[in-house]
Amino acid sequence: MPIKRPDIWEQLKAKLEGRVMHTAEENAWRQFEVMAFEARRSGAMVQIEGQWFLNCTPHEIRLEDGTVINGSTWFAEKLKATPVQRIIEEISKSPFEFVETRFSTNEVADSLVRWAKHKEIILIGSIIAVNAFGFPVVSPIATPETSRKPPQERICFKFKWNTKLGD
Repeated sequence: MPIKRPDIWEQLKAKLEGRVMHTAEENAWRQFEVMAFEARRSGAMVQIEGQWFLNCTPHEIRLEDGTVINGSTWFAEKLKATPVQRIIEEISKSPFEFVETRFSTNEVADSLVRWAKHKEIILIGSIIAVNAFGFPVVSPIATPETSRKPPQERICFKFKWNTKLGD
């Protein structure tokens, strides 16, 4: 869902009347602040060794020390990326295609990542989100003995997370 931008004439009229019109980004950041407060109350945003982590997945994450970071369906809906495939190679007279998959993002998700960078909050997402956005989006790494189990049964490292440098 795209962020609605205030009309330029609405902004000018508001300025002349002494009212403040916020940009779409400011409005989104305000909403993120409110929802982050709720996430802290629900256990979806936790502080680990002085660093804030916000779980932007719908499921809880269990860490090796017993810490549980609850999921947030609201933030999971915001931090989304769409895979886009580009054909790299085709073999003539063959049904095979070799593709490169990249991920396109949306305005709301990009705004969430900028907000998290500004607030120095680590966003926990899927490996797809990590590939789409890079740091500060991370994904948990399951311990070897639980890595093949369903997400609700996995135990993840506390101090080791997947990420990548931004493009």
